[in-house]
Amino acid sequence: MSDGYRATIGSRQQSVAEGHAGVSSAHPLATQAGVDCLQAGGNAFDALIATAVTLVVVEPMMSGILGVGLAMMSSEREGCSVCNFSGWVPQNFAAQEWSDSKSDALSIVSPQVPAGWKAIHEKYGTLPFKTLFASAIQYSEQGFLLTEANCYFLNFAKESVSKKMRFDYYQSNEFEVGDSLTQAKTAMALREIATNPQALTRGKVANAIKKTLIEHHSVLTLADIEDDPVVWQSVLVEEVFGRRVAVPPPNSDAFIILRAAKLLEVDSIGALQHNSAEYVDAVAGVLKRVMKEGRSLGGDPKKWSERFSADKQHTTTLVTRDVQGNCAIMTQTLGGLFGSGVWVEEYGLPFNGAGSYFFDVDEKTPASRRAAAGSQVPWSVSLVQIFDGDALEYAFGTPGGFTIQQVELQVLLNLLVFRMSLPEAIDAPRFFIDEREDITLEGRFSAEVVASLSDRGYLPKCLGDYSWRLGCVQGLACGEVATFVGDARRHAVAMAI
Repeated sequence: MSDGYRATIGSRQQSVAEGHAGVSSAHPLATQAGVDCLQAGGNAFDALIATAVTLVVVEPMMSGILGVGLAMMSSEREGCSVCNFSGWVPQNFAAQEWSDSKSDALSIVSPQVPAGWKAIHEKYGTLPFKTLFASAIQYSEQGFLLTEANCYFLNFAKESVSKKMRFDYYQSNEFEVGDSLTQAKTAMALREIATNPQALTRGKVANAIKKTLIEHHSVLTLADIEDDPVVWQSVLVEEVFGRRVAVPPPNSDAFIILRAAKLLEVDSIGALQHNSAEYVDAVAGVLKRVMKEGRSLGGDPKKWSERFSADKQHTTTLVTRDVQGNCAIMTQTLGGLFGSGVWVEEYGLPFNGAGSYFFDVDEKTPASRRAAAGSQVPWSVSLVQIFDGDALEYAFGTPGGFTIQQVELQVLLNLLVFRMSLPEAIDAPRFFIDEREDITLEGRFSAEVVASLSDRGYLPKCLGDYSWRLGCVQGLACGEVATFVGDARRHAVAMAI
């Protein structure tokens, strides 16, 4: 983030909706697409896909067709499962050619977003797959009005990575609220994928992808995309604070949340005042301990911060529920704003740049965490489901790069230790630790807390009262009437029926 660029997006108002079914996502049109799907007879998994496809259009800087993702499903029929479409390192990847400075074509992992959508639909969906693309195609062809958050991130991208904004969609000198954005090229790609889920490897879109990869000397090939599988996984579960907490297994680093929560339970964290200096110090200390175990750092802590910088990684998270109680939650991403900076020009599609954030080739790094040809690398994306016995009680997730586990842990503690409602747990001020083990806090922490942390040896940094750098949590609280929450930090929107 450039110096002086504001860390907040403007006025804050959390979005909360109650009903028997609903959706929460980072954009009102995407949320509406999911709700429309539910009202048309679709289930939570149909709504998840409809919302996710629409986000590709209305949040084009955050996620895309050539991106990657992770989803957790909960249903009475199938139980809990994880759909991992986080991409694979190309078979021709050579570690000796990689450096953090080579962050364009060499940073692309196999794009799996359409394959992930299709895998979820084949296992859980009820509506015809192609109908789930209707809203996204409409908004890409006819255009949609930009929100404040849209303008913020589009202008941020133009200022910080102008090389990634060279196509006709994004030529405005400065995007303003109410401007219309039309993406006719993207609409053509969506129409292809809606009727041919293998469009990335066979047909006109595939030919354009192949041409682009060759032109940019990428080691990724169509064979990589076709051969790399979407992986179905079982959840990791730990009993903490009287609840069963489920998260995705590796290659997600979500286990950090379980490990930290268990240590904090042993340390009786509930005896401390919420968000006091003592509390912040205790949580930060456990996070440092867990991360220093080497499980999430991938070697040098400084490299961890450089690659997973909260200023660089941008993703989007969504949650859905239907009247039968099925629940789904997903994060999909391009890695950073508009991904790698490599575009398939004929279709206006940016390739992901996931390698820029997750590749580690340092020989000091444990082999299981090193980028190697044909492997899935560890990544920060994680999601959380909390069960009271066998009944799903909460589901939530957030974007935010290396802050993801830190934010999700704080929301979990707010819910299970301090007994906050879900809106309160998501709205509460947040903090994160960086590679120097310093604290960055939202501005709603008191001056006394900041001063006390300084006395404890930290160098506190303060952001705005609500900062997108600390994520955008989408959450669901189950019950006779469910509560859906959209985080104020990125103007997310929840709707229910």
